[in-house]
Amino acid sequence: MATEIKTAWLQWIGCDSYPKIKDYVDEALTLGISKKITNAGMAKALVGEGNIIFLAHDEAVHNPCPDCIDEATCPDCRVTIEHITTCEDKIDFYEDKVEEAKKAGNSKGEKRANHAVKAHTKELENLHDKIKNCKICDGGTKKVNISTGGYIEFANGKKMDRVSYQYYSRKPEVWRKLIIANGAPFDDGVTCLTCGGVGYIPEAKIFGFFIPSDIEYILVGDEEETFKKEIEDKKIKTVITTKLETKRGCGFRKPGSFYAVTKTDSSSDSVKETLAKLIAKGLIKAENAEVSGNFCNFVEPIKVEGIKRFRGLKKWNLDPEVEEAFDMAIEALEE
Repeated sequence: MATEIKTAWLQWIGCDSYPKIKDYVDEALTLGISKKITNAGMAKALVGEGNIIFLAHDEAVHNPCPDCIDEATCPDCRVTIEHITTCEDKIDFYEDKVEEAKKAGNSKGEKRANHAVKAHTKELENLHDKIKNCKICDGGTKKVNISTGGYIEFANGKKMDRVSYQYYSRKPEVWRKLIIANGAPFDDGVTCLTCGGVGYIPEAKIFGFFIPSDIEYILVGDEEETFKKEIEDKKIKTVITTKLETKRGCGFRKPGSFYAVTKTDSSSDSVKETLAKLIAKGLIKAENAEVSGNFCNFVEPIKVEGIKRFRGLKKWNLDPEVEEAFDMAIEALEE
C-alpha cells in the first residue's frame, strides 16, 4: 500500500557547517541524516508517516535584493576605512613609543619606533589612495546605491544601512567607537521584509528530500517522568547518550534537543513511491535521482526562486514566486 504524503517541509542547510551541497550529501550517506527540530510541537508533528522534508542550499550564491536599493556606504571603502582607523591607532601608538624612548635615552628603541611610524604612515597613504581610486563608488565618494537591507538609527539621528550594521556589530572595538560617537541605536529601525535585512536573496537549490524514519530526543538526565512518558506516548524515541557518536559538520547532537533522523543504508518503499510520483509529473528526471534508504539526492539540484534563507526546519507554505516552480511537486505528493 502506497504511503500518503500529507505535509511537505523545507530544511535549509547552512553554508557555515556545509559549504557545498556535496559536503552534506557525503555526510548523509555516511552517517545518515539527523536534523535538529526547534521545539516539541514540531517534533510531534513529524512523528509517523506522511511527512517529507525537502533540502535546500545556496552554496553562498546570492543576488542583490531589488526591494531595498538605496544610498549606502561603499562595501569596499567600508573595509578600507576600518583599516585606516587601525593604521592611525598604530601610528599614535608608535609615536608615543618614540617619545618614551627619547626620554629614556634609548636610541635603538627610538629608531625602531620611528621605523614603525614611517611604515604605517606609508600604509595609511596607500589606503587613502585606495579610497580615491575605488571603482565601486566612483572615485572615493564612499557612497553607492546597493541593496541595504533597511537601516538602523543611532541616538543622535544618524542612520546606518543594515548591511554595514551587521558588518560593524561583529567587530566589538569598531562598534564601541561608533556607539561612543553616535549613541546606541534606540530602536530596530527598518528591516527589508523581502531579504530579511541582509541585503541579498539566496539562490536556493533543492538538492533532494528525505522521509524521517524516527523522531529522537536526547536525554539530559534530569527530565521528569511525566515528560518522558509524554514523548514516549507520542512515539518519540529517547537516546540516553551521544558520547560515542561521530561529530557532524554542524557539531555533536545536543542533550535536551529533538531530531528528525533517517538511515541511508537500507531501501525505502516510501521514498521510491514519492520519487516515482515526482518523475511522473516531470519535476525531475529518473537519471537525476539517487536513492539511499529514506534519502533521495538530486544529482543536478533544482533552482527555486523566492525562498528566503532561514534557520532550521519549517512547514513549506509556498510563496507565490515559488509555487509556479514547485506546484507540480506538491500536487504529486497530495495525490
